[in-house]
Amino acid sequence: QLDQFDSDSLEKTLRDVAEAQNIKAGILIHATRIAVSGRMVGPGLFEMIKLIGRERTCDRLDELRKFLAD
Repeated sequence: QLDQFDSDSLEKTLRDVAEAQNIKAGILIHATRIAVSGRMVGPGLFEMIKLIGRERTCDRLDELRKFLAD
């Protein structure tokens, strides 16, 4: 739902979600990294998401959501 799919907008949105859910941003950042890349470490998350692109990132996050729902 982001108008701008850039590193700054992605980071702000993720941090806002973490705050709204009353969890530490780092927890959400690491979970998102694993969902998007399948790895626990790597390049900057928000830059990586931008390079992967909106559609692939959303697909990967949706797959995680389905997996967790099962």
